[in-house]
Amino acid sequence: MVRFLKVIGFIALYMALYIVVQVAAGMVFAAVYTVRQLLSGHEQTDSTSLIKGSEAFLTDYTPIILIIAVIMTFSVYYLIGYLRKQSVFSTCGFKKISFSKAIITALVGISCNFLIGLLIAIIQQLGFLESALTNHDELMNTIMGSSFFILVLLDVGILGPVFEEVLFRGLVYNELKGIMPVIPAILVQAFLFGAYHMNIIQGIYGFLLGIVLGLVCVWSKSIWASIIVHMSINTSSAILSRLGDTQFFNNYGGIIMLASIFIAVYGMAYLWRSRLPAA
Repeated sequence: MVRFLKVIGFIALYMALYIVVQVAAGMVFAAVYTVRQLLSGHEQTDSTSLIKGSEAFLTDYTPIILIIAVIMTFSVYYLIGYLRKQSVFSTCGFKKISFSKAIITALVGISCNFLIGLLIAIIQQLGFLESALTNHDELMNTIMGSSFFILVLLDVGILGPVFEEVLFRGLVYNELKGIMPVIPAILVQAFLFGAYHMNIIQGIYGFLLGIVLGLVCVWSKSIWASIIVHMSINTSSAILSRLGDTQFFNNYGGIIMLASIFIAVYGMAYLWRSRLPAA
């Protein structure tokens, strides 16, 4: 019982840290904007104008806020590991993978991004969770809408995936694996990964994606594989968000989806087979 409570405590600590640091960083940026507006002698300094201006300011600087939060939180994770006489890197399983496996996992990630889009389209066609879809779209616009697109790619496409894999497929999964078998541990970390996004739509595809990423990590015996999948999903999503609805995707959407299903299934089958030692 003590071991179980200890695991739950560390998981809660790991997950809460990033949220707290992210909120704190956002509050600091909002305070900086407010003070700057008040000191500049700007005519529109009423509360409504300040709130709207602050929201626009935070949207533009969201990538920087997230980057700061990731770096600060990872530093705390490293310190916790040091105090527990554990290396974050060895705990998470940063082991070298082959070039062919890296290519396969990247293609699986890109395919998963298109399949996530298909899932969202199905939810839209079913006509329920409309408010959740609206909240999801607003959140995506906040994350992807910054004018600093290079920073969006750095945060969403690189640092974010690395951090989330370290958190869920690394720290959380390894804590769970100490008190339950592999499959339940994968399912629980996937559920936590979905719930962690605090959005119903992201929660749905986050849970499914969490299972895929968990299997990729376990089958490849390296967190680098799940990182590459996650990076490919987020990077392709960020790039496509800037392209908008193009005629190409409208004309060949069906073919793209079929190809995505094939690549995702083939890639996962390849990783499943590769988990076995060569005969």
